Amino acid sequence: MKIAEVLLIGTRSAQPLASAVSPGALYSVTDEGSIVEQSNGSAWSSYALGGGGGTAGATGAQGPQGATGNAGAAGAVGPAGATGAAGATGAAGGTGATGPAGATGATGATGATGATGPTGAGSGDVLGAASAVNNDIVVFDSTTGKLIKDSGNTIAQVLATAAAAPPATHATSHKSGGGDAIKLDELAATTDVTTLNATTSAHGLLKKLDNNAAHFLDGTGAWTTPPGAGDVAGQASSVDSEVALFSSTTGKVIKRATGTGIVRVTSGVYGTPGPVALASEVTGDLPLANIAQVSAASKLLGRGSAGGAGDLQEITIGAGLTMSTTTLVLAAHATSHKSGGSDPIKLDELAATTDVTTLNATTLAHGLLPKLGGGTTDFLRADGTWAPGGVGPTGPAGATGAAGATGATGATGATGATGATGPTGAGSGDVLGAASSVNNDIVTFNSTTGKLIQDSGQTIAQVLATAAAAAPATHATRHKSGGADPIKLDEFAAPTDITTLNATTSQHGLLPKLAGGTTTYLRADGTWVAPPGATSGDVVGPASATADAIVIFNSTTGKLVKNSGTTITALLAAAAAQAPANHATSHRSGGADAIKLDQLAAPTDVTTLNATASLHGLLPKLDGLTTTFLRGDGTWATPAGGGNVTGPVASIDGEIALFSATTGALIKRAAGTGIVRITSGVMGTAGAVNLATEVTGDLPLANIAQVSAASKLLGRGSAGGAGDLQEITIGSGLTMTATTLAASLATRALTFVIDGGGAVISTGIKGDLSIPFACTITAVRLLADQSGSIAIDIWKDTYANYPPTVADTICASAKPTISSAVKSQDLTLVGWTTAIAAGDTLRFNVSSVSTVQRVTVVLTVLG
Repeated sequence: MKIAEVLLIGTRSAQPLASAVSPGALYSVTDEGSIVEQSNGSAWSSYALGGGGGTAGATGAQGPQGATGNAGAAGAVGPAGATGAAGATGAAGGTGATGPAGATGATGATGATGATGPTGAGSGDVLGAASAVNNDIVVFDSTTGKLIKDSGNTIAQVLATAAAAPPATHATSHKSGGGDAIKLDELAATTDVTTLNATTSAHGLLKKLDNNAAHFLDGTGAWTTPPGAGDVAGQASSVDSEVALFSSTTGKVIKRATGTGIVRVTSGVYGTPGPVALASEVTGDLPLANIAQVSAASKLLGRGSAGGAGDLQEITIGAGLTMSTTTLVLAAHATSHKSGGSDPIKLDELAATTDVTTLNATTLAHGLLPKLGGGTTDFLRADGTWAPGGVGPTGPAGATGAAGATGATGATGATGATGATGPTGAGSGDVLGAASSVNNDIVTFNSTTGKLIQDSGQTIAQVLATAAAAAPATHATRHKSGGADPIKLDEFAAPTDITTLNATTSQHGLLPKLAGGTTTYLRADGTWVAPPGATSGDVVGPASATADAIVIFNSTTGKLVKNSGTTITALLAAAAAQAPANHATSHRSGGADAIKLDQLAAPTDVTTLNATASLHGLLPKLDGLTTTFLRGDGTWATPAGGGNVTGPVASIDGEIALFSATTGALIKRAAGTGIVRITSGVMGTAGAVNLATEVTGDLPLANIAQVSAASKLLGRGSAGGAGDLQEITIGSGLTMTATTLAASLATRALTFVIDGGGAVISTGIKGDLSIPFACTITAVRLLADQSGSIAIDIWKDTYANYPPTVADTICASAKPTISSAVKSQDLTLVGWTTAIAAGDTLRFNVSSVSTVQRVTVVLTVLG
């Protein structure tokens, strides 16, 4: 006998129906003080272990403290409080269990302490329960052999259950032909036990009905919809993998899909296949590599000026522009290198000069210093030659030779008349250098006078080397997330064994270094330890025990166990000696005197044992027809529906159904992921859209991959040859304003010198200046050789209308004018015509003058 067949244990919420267990079965309610109830086949009633309720039984000899006696049935105190029949507590001194909800019996006399052995040394490898009921039997929890739990039963309770044991074998008297035969339909109503259901190997009960009128019993014993009994009518034929569509709105008829192309679905309705419209049916950005390849290098994408609005075209790089890799620049871009240009080149950054003299300064233009003549006695003369210094020829009457040999104020102009531009003679500078220096050392001032310099003792290379080795000022924020120079965590050097950055309970940090091995784990205090229960349990046993004796809990901690003193053999022997209360269970499946279903007498026409939606039972008697089947509601009926389509055994909600084979009566599940193509209604392999053949319309510019930065064009760099589009950078000499590409405008100076040849300048026309490029005048300056007054008018006209006349003045009433001074400038140009076209000629006319012998006109232009 198995204890589990006569005693069920669990919480109140897990208690089965009384009709679902064998009559006489006991159930111990563990969450209500170990109440024990007995099933009479239809309801549970209180059961008093050890002979009913009453005052507590006498304490067993040498047992531990006696437990409270069991309460009487239904909670009432037993008549006159008499002690139950069993009287003494079960063998080995076990105490009676607490009665359910009944009045508590008087506490038994305290038994002698003992029985519990001393705590064993050390700890085993079994993990105990968090708590336990003293003297409850210990059972394993799971199959590991390392976990135990409280069975919820004492040995006394098990013995009490054994009191319901069945009698000796006598089943043959109840079988068909026996002296006390039992008919099948005379037995008690069936429960929801399925062990007697018919199987493929034995006769048996009909499984309980599922109460679904669409289901019928199949050969495996399951309630299912019979094949071919669906309610969808298919086609007479189909193409394998062809899409199936509903036909009409009945939901009962399907038809074949047609068409070829990519399918659109609108509210689940299959539309006309066709290509994808780029303007409305694509999302995301098309990568540049997926746009049609450019035909050659040095091409841009755009729209030519003659085409109007329309498709993009390939733009060829024309004259005046060059493509360097993927950078577009002006072919002629010298102005960008001039002063005020976007890419100016300093004089001392140019390469070393050769012995070409064409750039030397002349009387007509600024230029280079002629190469030195050597020696210490020659000086540069106003005619560009090196000659002995002396005082040189002076102008008439030696006008300004005041300084004599040094020429401090006297000029050495062309005629020597005023000495205005002559050399200043030796020692004319105002800075005194060091007595010696080291080549390439940096020059620094010596004192605060501004007139003395010295050798700093450092070269630029040395300064840079010192700076490279210097400790920087505080700049940690630059390296943090969001800084200008962030450092990623995984870019740091490998950590050392310093623990100061380890995570703590107060802040994030590094993981402590690993301990090695596979048995330790990181605990919340940051140490590597073996988890509790990983190597040893927390159950302490007695110092000694009886072989094969049952283990019971000692106290309620769930951590201490003791020797019950009772072996399983002794327990079974005690159970066999109990007087049974009933013996129906002995005839049931698994009982000691079981009766097989087909050994009972033949049934009569009583229907009370027929299967229902709530219970297993007998098969209703047959109706003798070949067109009816047993339906889920227990009746014999013809399956509903007349469809002829058979589907797969499983599907996913919303999954596409395809015809399988050519019968038109089988469907299967679609497969694959991607864009679906349909060819004459047949679904092909899902995949990506071919942009060259399977799309229509124009892709909006916003759906092409985003450009990485502003001022970028799309094209193909000169170094790449034919291939995918690239981003083209706007190089020097070009600018992008909004979406307009233009050449960068440089600030330039147009210079015109009017020289009286040593005499005061006369009035009238002084010459012309041809301008080869378009530009705009932004300012005008006059620089005179001496204090005086002069007014100059400027006329402008085209090359075709040359020469300009007074009618072509660009100055209006604001002529460039010096009044009793050596210079003037006009930055507003009120009333001026400032625009100059390429090829225009400027004519300069002196309107009035006094004193001034030489004047330079400087026009600042942008273009």
